[in-house]
Amino acid sequence: MKRRFGVSMDDDLLKKFDSFLRKRNFPNRSEALSFLVKDAILNDFASKENERFYGVIAVMYDHEKKGINDDLVDIQHKYTKIIRSSIHIHIDERNCFESIIVDGKGMEIHNLADSIKKINGVESVRFILTKLL
Repeated sequence: MKRRFGVSMDDDLLKKFDSFLRKRNFPNRSEALSFLVKDAILNDFASKENERFYGVIAVMYDHEKKGINDDLVDIQHKYTKIIRSSIHIHIDERNCFESIIVDGKGMEIHNLADSIKKINGVESVRFILTKLL
């Protein structure tokens, strides 16, 4: 069952939201808002749950930072039960991108991502988790 409710939004934010709708081909604001709310709830839910999730952790880092490669490998070895694969790409002479494919409990995936974020030289960590709702 779907229910209607009102949403107030700053004009500038609404313009950006409408631009987002067009770029992502959402048929209307309601569908886009539902998608975004589900995504936010899923990620928040995953951080507290022992249920199984699938996802990708994307890491950008400076490989010239002393010890960063060893730190990344050490952390990944601690999480071998949830890491299924990883792909390493050299961006330029200094920077790397790593994509880590995971399959495990939501809390464990969040812990892995948080551990990677704490490494000196890691520029950004983003992740996407999913499961059937």
